[in-house]
Amino acid sequence: SSSTMEQKQQQQPQQILQIPGSLLSETYGAVNRLNAERSKRISALQSTFPVLHYSILSVLAVSICMAFLMETNQELLIFLNAIQLKLLWTMLISTFTALAVVCYDLSDPFRGS
Repeated sequence: SSSTMEQKQQQQPQQILQIPGSLLSETYGAVNRLNAERSKRISALQSTFPVLHYSILSVLAVSICMAFLMETNQELLIFLNAIQLKLLWTMLISTFTALAVVCYDLSDPFRGS
């Protein structure tokens, strides 16, 4: 029985699948668009902020902290007592810590952490 199947297969001509030209061109167009979008996405993921941005933010943060410390280093403060100064200092440092975390996250976006 296997020899009769082989004979039938040899007698039938091979049928070649014909793909219409419009379908083929649409497929190539879709692949090209997909590759273009992929390259845009990869270039967006690989671009980061320059180091100069981070250094400017750091210098500004340090200068604000120094100005706060120099202004509050006086014997007589009319408007603020010690607890209010400590509270303001804590808010200032926590704000800069949050900014540092955001900058750290922006240095390597889409990392997944």
